[in-house]
Amino acid sequence: MLLFVFSMADRQVRPLTARGSTEGVPVFSPDGRWIAYESNESGRGLREAYVRPYPGPGGKWRISTASGFDPKWTRGGREITYMEGEDPAATRLMAVDIGVDGDELKPGTPAVLFEAPVAGPPQDATWYDASADGTRFVYIKPLATAPSQGFTHVMLALNFFDEVRRATAAKK
Repeated sequence: MLLFVFSMADRQVRPLTARGSTEGVPVFSPDGRWIAYESNESGRGLREAYVRPYPGPGGKWRISTASGFDPKWTRGGREITYMEGEDPAATRLMAVDIGVDGDELKPGTPAVLFEAPVAGPPQDATWYDASADGTRFVYIKPLATAPSQGFTHVMLALNFFDEVRRATAAKK
């Protein structure tokens, strides 16, 4: 899977990454200058968290040191959190400070925020989010009583856009 960018200005789709690796879960920085994503491009057989400038040109920086998936920028844009660990029962939420010097990214050393086992194989999914002030986190965790350590409920949103239109029309 490759990452592509769609520009509303010229309605063009352009590849963001090169062929030869698998990328996923891209997210823009709050200021729109950077994109964080996960990729197996290191060749170590693990997904890692990377950051690259947008729209470019420029380099890319691996910000994870052991493995990294589901990267997210904090609301202030000076830190990235990501999940680390390929075993769902032994994943951790990590944080790394991000400095910028002109067009150069200056990632700090990743630190463990807390142990966060996830509810299934950590692949191409968003497992967590943080509150706007960064003091609370929510994440998907396996149920201890579930025999398969998997999901036990599925919620479907039917006619989602009809509901959004109805809710916004009522506020006008």
